[in-house]
Amino acid sequence: MQKETVNKGLLSAALLLVIASSLSGCGGGGGGPSATSDRLTPVSGVSADLSNQANATKVAGDAGQAPGTSAGLASTGNTFSGITGLEASGTGKQRNLSFSDVGQKLARIAFEQAGKSGAAITAASRTESCPNGGSLTVNSNLQNSYALNAGDTVTLLAKNCRLTEATGSVFLNGEMRLSVLTGRNISPYYFSGVILGFEMVPLTVSLAESDGSNFEASLDGGFQINFINTSSFQFSLMPGYTSLTQVSTISGARESTTLSDFDFTVTDALSLTIGMSGRATVDTTRISVVTGNATRYSWSTVSGASLRYNTLTEMITSGQMLLTSPANAARVRLTFGQSCSGTSSCVLFEQDPGTGSFTNTSTFTWSEYNQL
Repeated sequence: MQKETVNKGLLSAALLLVIASSLSGCGGGGGGPSATSDRLTPVSGVSADLSNQANATKVAGDAGQAPGTSAGLASTGNTFSGITGLEASGTGKQRNLSFSDVGQKLARIAFEQAGKSGAAITAASRTESCPNGGSLTVNSNLQNSYALNAGDTVTLLAKNCRLTEATGSVFLNGEMRLSVLTGRNISPYYFSGVILGFEMVPLTVSLAESDGSNFEASLDGGFQINFINTSSFQFSLMPGYTSLTQVSTISGARESTTLSDFDFTVTDALSLTIGMSGRATVDTTRISVVTGNATRYSWSTVSGASLRYNTLTEMITSGQMLLTSPANAARVRLTFGQSCSGTSSCVLFEQDPGTGSFTNTSTFTWSEYNQL
């Protein structure tokens, strides 16, 4: 009975790591997992020249594209995809590992492994067979089995763990470690008043779909989630780490992104429209605006104008984002939820070439913005 519970928890975790939706524009041979535990090399990009109109437009498109249609800010790229697990279905250019889902699902597996005896679980190790091959090992050091307490640790080790979803097979490989940094949490379903740390060493998720398309993403580094309450979360680097790196491959196309100096907060996560504010520095190979090299830029939300994202329409409906770069004093400001072309879901692009004033402006429909 306990084995069945563990496998169901594992299946749920995997399906939330990778959203089961077809990738637009993807094709190519299916393939399985690349079972490797090699650490990922952080990306080091060339600072983007935001005084150049073409460069500034590309960076703007990368920084805040529609959630789920590009690499996510919290999963090292765009704004909401990955932070909250709100990847879009059916329209995405890419998939991303979700910080929130990865973290919460691992914590729930910890509860499930612990049982309900109330006794401390010290240096406990349990290995289960995955439903379609491979294994999952959970190593636990818990003060008791009915709560997560400060100092508790759980390690999840997956070896060619294969699961089946409606459109293909999911493979898990690698290692993820959970640490309870502060606080205490007694519910396996809702987290509040606790800070959890997550270390990826790395964790790789592969999806081979029945239509022949394939996706793989690896996440390496450490981050922490401060569960302020059940609907508000703060994401930042875990102490001892300087960055978080994701490498994704879609039907042979490989992209790498490193997120550093990040600290952002999601609010109203249980509502139709959620909020987000914060900052991050991004190094990515997704855009090559400087001599074909990886690109570096930073983004931050504007004080008093945090971003709002509608989970039904999958649009950023309001708020502002400021883009900067170490290259020069040039800036880009994006204002969401503007009116144009008979709709109120347009994006206002404003460029300051380094003079201190936003002089170059353009307005994009949501569809146009997603294609930048």
